[in-house]
Formats: sequence, C-alpha cells, structure tokens
Amino acid sequence: MSKSRARVATEISVVAVLVVLVAGVLFRTGLPPTTLSTSDGFTWLADRMRGEVVQVNPAIGEQENRLKVAPANNTIEVAQRADGLLVVTDLTTGTVTVIDGGTLATGGRWFGSGQSAIEVLLNSDGLYVVDRPRGTIQRLETLTARPIGPPWAAGGNIVDTALDGSGKLWALRGDGQLSVLSWSEGSGELADAAPAKRIDGAGPRSLLVSHDSGVTVIAPEAGVASRVGTGDDTIVETVSVPGKIEPAKQAPSDLVPVSVVDSGTVLLFHRGEVIQVDVGKLGCRKPSAPVVHRNRVYVACAGARKVVVLGRDGKHRPPDITMPAGDPELLVDDGKLFIHAPGGDTGFVVNENGRVTRTETHDETQPPTNPDNRPPPVVPTTKPPRQDRPQTGAPAPGGPGVPAPAPGTTSTPSAAPPPSGGTSPLPPPPPIPAGPKVPGAPTGVGISALFEYGTTLRVEAQWAAPADNGSPINGFALQLTTDRGYSQGFSLAALRSGPIEIPCGSRCHGMRVQADVRATNANGQGPVGAGAYSHNAPAQAPAAGEAVFTSVSASQAGTSTFYINANFDPPFAWRTFGGTCTLNWTGPMTGSRALSCWATSMNFTLSGGAGTYRFWVQAGTVRSNEISELAYREPADPPTCRGCHIP
Repeated sequence: MSKSRARVATEISVVAVLVVLVAGVLFRTGLPPTTLSTSDGFTWLADRMRGEVVQVNPAIGEQENRLKVAPANNTIEVAQRADGLLVVTDLTTGTVTVIDGGTLATGGRWFGSGQSAIEVLLNSDGLYVVDRPRGTIQRLETLTARPIGPPWAAGGNIVDTALDGSGKLWALRGDGQLSVLSWSEGSGELADAAPAKRIDGAGPRSLLVSHDSGVTVIAPEAGVASRVGTGDDTIVETVSVPGKIEPAKQAPSDLVPVSVVDSGTVLLFHRGEVIQVDVGKLGCRKPSAPVVHRNRVYVACAGARKVVVLGRDGKHRPPDITMPAGDPELLVDDGKLFIHAPGGDTGFVVNENGRVTRTETHDETQPPTNPDNRPPPVVPTTKPPRQDRPQTGAPAPGGPGVPAPAPGTTSTPSAAPPPSGGTSPLPPPPPIPAGPKVPGAPTGVGISALFEYGTTLRVEAQWAAPADNGSPINGFALQLTTDRGYSQGFSLAALRSGPIEIPCGSRCHGMRVQADVRATNANGQGPVGAGAYSHNAPAQAPAAGEAVFTSVSASQAGTSTFYINANFDPPFAWRTFGGTCTLNWTGPMTGSRALSCWATSMNFTLSGGAGTYRFWVQAGTVRSNEISELAYREPADPPTCRGCHIP
C-alpha cells in the first residue's frame, strides 16, 4: 500500500554502536509503548490528539495507513508484534481493542477500569491486560480479546507490571510484594513461577523496568533500585526521590535510566553505581520516559521540542534531536528508534546504522479508516452459539452464554426463550404468607461490559442482597433481556452472575441490556430489583478546531424552497453514540432534521425565505461547529411589456 511519491530524507550522522534491545514487549500507563519487530517493516504510532493510530514506512519516510480508534484527546497507546497483531488501548475509557494488521478490522474489545488504570503486556506468546485497582491480570485471545482462563488475583492493588525477555510476568503490589508468574498451558492459567518476595523500600510509587531476564524495581520512596531475577541481583542505593519518576520500560540490566520529572534530572543505574545527570542545564527541564537504544540513552523533553542524547557514562552526546512541533515521544521497533509528536506531521527515525532520517507521521490527504466498519476477522469455531435461538437442552454450567457458578454453588439456566425471540418474563411472586416473609427487592442492580468481539457482548450483572425478612435467602433469579430480542434466565447463589455472552444483532453499539433480579427464601420469591446498561460511547464535545460539519450548499428549488447538501465528519464517539443526532438550522426559518450519528452527508429540501442560514449538527446535547450559507432566490423575470416599441 506504499505511496509512489518519493521524498528526500534528511540525515544526521551519529556514532554507530551495538544495538541493545529486549525481546519482550511492555506497554504500560503513562509511558510510550515499545513493540516487537514487525515483519513488514512498518510501525504503528499513537496520535492521541487526533484519536488515531498511524502506520509509517521508515524505509521511504511516508505514512501508510491511518485508523480512527478513539475520540480526540483520549490517551491511547499501541502495541504490535510480528504476526500483524495491533493492540490499541484507550486509557481514558479502559478499553482494549485488538485489530488484525492485515485487514485493519476490529476483532474484539475488552473493557476495564478507566482513568489510566490499566496496562497491556504483549509478547510473541501472549496478550495480557492488567487492571491495577482490581489487582487482576487477565490473558486475552489475540484475535477476539476474549478472556482465556481465570484472571490472576494479586490480593491487593497492583502498582506496576512488566514482561521480561524470557516471557515471565512480574507484578508489584503497593505494599512491596513482588510476584513472578508464567502461563501454564496444562492448567490454562497464570501461575506463580516462584514464591512472592517482599522488596525492601518498595511502595505505591515504585515502578518496574524489564530486562532480558528479570526486572529492576525502582523504589523512589527509599531511593533504592533492586535488581531481581537477572542472575546478578544487586541493590543500588541513592537518596529518596520526591515527585514523579518515569523510568525506561525496558533496558539492559546494567544500564537503567530513570527521569525525575520535577527536578530536571536523569538517574543512570550503571554497574552498581548511580550517576545523576542534570539535563535541565541541557534545556530539558521536564524529562519524560527515557529509552536505551544503540548503547545510548535518549531522553524526551516535554515543553522543549527536543530529545537529549546521553552516553552510558551520563555525558552529553550531541547532536540532540529537535522536533518541528509538539512534545516528543519515543518508541523502539524493528531495531529502530522512532521519535514522533502527537498532533504533529513529521518525526524522526534513528536507524540501525545510527543515521537519523525524517519520516512523515500524518498525511491529511489520506483519510482515516474506521476499523469497526470493516469485516471482522474470522472468529474461531469456539465462538459461542447465538443465545437468542431456541435451545433444545440446558447448556452446561459455565459454558458459552452461561455464567460460571460461584464455588460450591450451581447455576441452572431457565427455559430457553420462545422461537419468536420475545422475552420470557419471570413468574409473579406467590402470595406472602404470615410470619416470615419473602425477601425484599435486591438493590444496586448493575451491569458492566467485560468485552466485545464481532457481534457478541460479554457482560456481568451484580447486586446487593436485600433483607431476608425472617427467612435466610437461598438464591437469586436473574433475567437478562435486550432491546435486540434476547432474553435468558439464570438461577444463582452469589451476588453476581459471572460472565454472560449476549448476541448483539448487526452491531453492539447502542444495545440496551436490562437485568431483573429476585431473591428467594423458603417462603418464595420476592419483588424485582432492576438495573440497565446501554452499550455505547457517550457523545463528547469535539476537540478544539475539529470540523464536524465540513460543508453545506444551498440552491433554489422553487419559489420558497431550497435544495440543501450538507457534509459531515462525525467524531469516533459520535459514530457509536446510541442517542439522537440532528441537523439544525436558524435564519429566516428555524428547524431540524434527525440523522444517523454516523452519517457523513445529508440532502433535503428546506422550505422558507431567502437569506443567510446557520447550520450545525448535534449529538445529544453536544454541538458541532457552525457553517453559514446564503440561500439565494433568483429575481423573477419582469412581466411582458404589451404595446412597447421594440427597436
């Protein structure tokens, strides 16, 4: 898909030294991702300002593809690997999307905690997502994002994780407990590869740096860097480090750089010693996450549009690299260091031979592609059957579409829905007897989405137990229904359903799921407690300067009517918005028309007087930019002059 035009690359000579890379790929909150080599020579970069990921070809310095993956200004990160897998994480919403690199189509989604609370770990053997507040690590299927096996639970909040070059997964709790895990094909789950150990001085601000084997725990609270699992474990002490730190995500075990953001310094933990570099004197007052590449340390400088280059000894190794605009971010892929700025059009590549070449990172002439609008990749035959079809027998507990029971309990689905696809309401509760009564209505009924793939959505329902009214509660009846014709009942003993897979029809966005829950005791079934969930992205205000309404034209159709042709570029969050979208106008006449939230054009006839009209589109209560257009009426031909002399 390479464009035919050629461009002259700007080259800057730097000293050629040995490339030192870590085979594992780590991708975590707040730090630019480092990826495995891609077999096609192309690399994906995240542009959070535009809500896009951009594929560039460093060989010719040009953009290959653009994908619209999130609303503008959401924090997004990418991970990729040699088989073409692209994983996009929206840290703002907690959504992980897997995209087939060959078809550029969405394969599935996983939903976790938002507000930058999740991390993604990817290597050639597996894909894992870490939900730090929940303290869980879940392996995902790379084609559909479906969970594989049970999540591993840390027993507390996780402050950081890392995946080393040997494939071991490291998890650090807020109390300093460090666990090392590996995937067991036999049991199909993450398991402890060695007993957990307590790291002296580690706490809630501690972070991990990945190595070929093992990790370094950076504990700024105590001013300690502890090397673990490397075969040459050591502890290097320095002074306590206040404020925010950003270490390299991966580095050689004998050269670990850490940026101390607020003090404008970089710490190099090098061969048992710590070297402090005052990069503020080099014009880098706010250093961000450094990268070790070709035995040198590259430090991106926020607010300075530059990347400072240091040697292993901490000495300045100019020339530094200056960006045309924006704050630089660093990424190592396929033996190259990519330097780019979100929202920018141009970046740089430090190649294997040390040359620095310019590369295009945004081409406005190539419109972005929506991966959700492409045919999804083929889903494996293990995909669960559609649950809105008649079933001849009860599926096994924990099988597709049926929640796994809590330990020591059973879960039996109710009868299948009728062939018409209508709902199967729960039977009314029996008369309330004297003495002990049926339970009250469950409270706090809620539904949360776990992941989406193809046209299937996995959800989980939960609730709080009501008063038992004198007789112990012995179970709950859950009824799930959707506005797409799905209805299914479940008998449960726990206060949550476990995962349930629901068919969406043609698309999952905008689907509404209803949960009705009743508690049961020896006297019967109590009243219903209800909750609902709508699966769609909320409409968000466009980014500053973003033109949602792109053009409009008006031409006369009749004496007081005009043909209107309007064109739009709806933001990602509007395309999946489940509410109402409208085209509005004011002027000589005022009015509006409903339109699809993902529509890109609309033609209609406007009845009203001539004059200037102001047009805009709206998703829910969120307005786009306005465009003014003159609706001009041609003057009528003068009446025929009877008896006039015509020369």
